[in-house]
Amino acid sequence: MPLLSLARNLSRFGAFLEIALLVICAGLLSVMFFCVFTGVIVRYVLLVPWAWTEEIARYCLVWFAPMAAAIGVRRGSHFTFQWALMPLSSGMQKLIRQIGNVLIIAFLILFAKLSFGFLDVMEGQTSFVTEIDMRIPAAGLLVGYSMLIVMHGLEVADAVIAYFTEKPFSLRELQEIENMNTLKSGAHSVQTAALPAVPAE
Repeated sequence: MPLLSLARNLSRFGAFLEIALLVICAGLLSVMFFCVFTGVIVRYVLLVPWAWTEEIARYCLVWFAPMAAAIGVRRGSHFTFQWALMPLSSGMQKLIRQIGNVLIIAFLILFAKLSFGFLDVMEGQTSFVTEIDMRIPAAGLLVGYSMLIVMHGLEVADAVIAYFTEKPFSLRELQEIENMNTLKSGAHSVQTAALPAVPAE
């Protein structure tokens, strides 16, 4: 089926993007660790503070946070109020999740647009210590928001295709379904345990 092939290719693209983001985030996290650790050593052991370590770590964090959040979107690891959807049907739960994705995409597009305008504000400015062009750390917001938009867009696309094929490829959606089934089975077990025992005749 062409739709199944499209969904599979979108899933592969999402997996490739996730790996790329993991590599970038690992590199940024390593640089942050090195800068913070070095800053602590030189400040409290050598008593010669290096201001550049804090500055570099801060700029790496600006790039790291939204891209790590994009990985969390694909894996379905962000916090959600799943219990609130338990009384609803499976189809309604999926619809509400995708409405949430569309609303998030709309907000992210607005943030990305504002971040793009922020690059013009930072033009010609450099950081105080390292003299880095301030558009470089500011670009981390634009790139990060763009990655979040792509990940949420892949979720919506997979849900639309799965409506016709009845086969979702989204890791997040599969995780949501599994979590909901676990919650429902747990609630059923609690209700069963709360029932009074019927005396044998």
